[in-house]
Amino acid sequence: MRNIFLTIISFSLFISSASASYIDGNLLKSMSVAPVSENAHLQFVGYVVGVIDSNKQNNLCVDVPPNELTPLLDIVINYLANNPEKLNASGSDLIVEALIPKYSCTFTPKS
Repeated sequence: MRNIFLTIISFSLFISSASASYIDGNLLKSMSVAPVSENAHLQFVGYVVGVIDSNKQNNLCVDVPPNELTPLLDIVINYLANNPEKLNASGSDLIVEALIPKYSCTFTPKS
Protein backbone atom coordinates (compact mmCIF):
# COMPACT_ATOMS: atom_id res chain seq x y z
CA MET A 1 0.00 0.00 0.00
CA ARG A 2 2.85 2.35 0.82
CA ASN A 3 4.33 1.78 -2.65
CA ILE A 4 1.04 2.82 -4.25
CA PHE A 5 0.99 6.12 -2.36
CA LEU A 6 4.65 6.77 -3.19
CA THR A 7 3.88 6.12 -6.85
CA ILE A 8 0.91 8.50 -6.72
CA ILE A 9 2.95 11.21 -5.03
CA SER A 10 5.84 10.78 -7.48
CA PHE A 11 3.53 10.93 -10.47
CA SER A 12 1.69 13.98 -9.13
CA LEU A 13 5.02 15.79 -8.76
CA PHE A 14 5.88 14.88 -12.35
CA ILE A 15 2.50 16.04 -13.62
CA SER A 16 2.63 19.34 -11.77
CA SER A 17 5.73 20.24 -13.76
CA ALA A 18 4.23 19.12 -17.07
CA SER A 19 2.18 21.29 -19.36
CA ALA A 20 -1.54 21.37 -18.52
CA SER A 21 -2.45 20.46 -22.09
CA TYR A 22 -0.22 17.39 -22.10
CA ILE A 23 -3.16 15.21 -21.08
CA ASP A 24 -6.50 15.91 -22.70
CA GLY A 25 -9.90 14.51 -21.74
CA ASN A 26 -9.61 11.59 -24.15
CA LEU A 27 -6.37 10.36 -22.62
CA LEU A 28 -7.62 11.07 -19.11
CA LYS A 29 -10.76 9.02 -19.75
CA SER A 30 -8.76 6.08 -21.13
CA MET A 31 -6.53 6.17 -18.04
CA SER A 32 -9.57 6.30 -15.75
CA VAL A 33 -11.17 3.15 -17.12
CA ALA A 34 -8.01 1.07 -16.98
CA PRO A 35 -8.13 -1.79 -14.47
CA VAL A 36 -7.04 -0.71 -10.99
CA SER A 37 -4.10 -3.10 -11.20
CA GLU A 38 -2.64 -1.30 -14.23
CA ASN A 39 -0.19 1.57 -14.24
CA ALA A 40 -2.57 3.75 -16.28
CA HIS A 41 -5.08 3.83 -13.43
CA LEU A 42 -2.37 4.89 -10.98
CA GLN A 43 -1.42 7.63 -13.43
CA PHE A 44 -5.05 8.75 -13.49
CA VAL A 45 -5.14 8.93 -9.69
CA GLY A 46 -1.83 10.78 -9.59
CA TYR A 47 -2.95 13.24 -12.24
CA VAL A 48 -6.19 14.04 -10.41
CA VAL A 49 -4.31 14.53 -7.13
CA GLY A 50 -1.73 16.69 -8.90
CA VAL A 51 -4.42 18.91 -10.42
CA ILE A 52 -6.04 19.35 -7.02
CA ASP A 53 -2.70 20.16 -5.40
CA SER A 54 -1.77 22.69 -8.07
CA ASN A 55 -5.20 24.30 -8.45
CA LYS A 56 -4.06 27.74 -9.62
CA GLN A 57 -7.40 29.47 -9.18
CA ASN A 58 -7.70 28.16 -5.62
CA ASN A 59 -11.35 27.42 -6.32
CA LEU A 60 -11.18 23.80 -5.16
CA CYS A 61 -11.23 22.97 -1.46
CA VAL A 62 -10.76 19.23 -1.23
CA ASP A 63 -10.26 17.87 2.24
CA VAL A 64 -10.25 14.14 1.56
CA PRO A 65 -7.72 11.76 3.13
CA PRO A 66 -5.62 9.85 0.57
CA ASN A 67 -7.22 6.55 1.55
CA GLU A 68 -10.72 7.92 0.74
CA LEU A 69 -10.21 9.18 -2.81
CA THR A 70 -12.65 6.76 -4.48
CA PRO A 71 -15.75 9.03 -4.36
CA LEU A 72 -13.73 11.96 -5.68
CA LEU A 73 -12.30 9.86 -8.52
CA ASP A 74 -15.80 8.57 -9.32
CA ILE A 75 -16.99 12.15 -9.77
CA VAL A 76 -14.26 12.74 -12.36
CA ILE A 77 -14.90 9.41 -14.11
CA ASN A 78 -18.65 10.10 -14.33
CA TYR A 79 -18.03 13.64 -15.58
CA LEU A 80 -15.80 12.36 -18.37
CA ALA A 81 -18.35 9.68 -19.32
CA ASN A 82 -21.27 12.13 -19.33
CA ASN A 83 -19.53 14.92 -21.27
CA PRO A 84 -17.94 13.30 -24.35
CA GLU A 85 -18.17 16.58 -26.26
CA LYS A 86 -15.62 18.12 -23.87
CA LEU A 87 -12.95 15.42 -24.11
CA ASN A 88 -10.72 17.49 -26.40
CA ALA A 89 -10.22 20.01 -23.60
CA SER A 90 -7.35 19.98 -21.14
CA GLY A 91 -7.54 17.15 -18.63
CA SER A 92 -6.78 19.51 -15.76
CA ASP A 93 -9.62 21.84 -16.78
CA LEU A 94 -12.04 18.92 -16.93
CA ILE A 95 -11.04 17.72 -13.47
CA VAL A 96 -11.69 21.18 -12.02
CA GLU A 97 -15.04 21.40 -13.84
CA ALA A 98 -16.03 18.00 -12.50
CA LEU A 99 -15.11 18.77 -8.89
CA ILE A 100 -16.35 22.38 -8.60
CA PRO A 101 -20.00 21.47 -7.87
CA LYS A 102 -19.08 19.46 -4.78
CA TYR A 103 -15.68 20.84 -3.72
CA SER A 104 -15.98 24.54 -4.49
CA CYS A 105 -14.41 26.84 -1.92
CA THR A 106 -16.82 29.01 -0.06
CA PHE A 107 -15.31 32.28 0.98
CA THR A 108 -16.86 34.31 3.73
CA PRO A 109 -16.23 38.05 3.50
CA LYS A 110 -14.41 39.59 6.42
CA SER A 111 -16.44 42.21 8.25
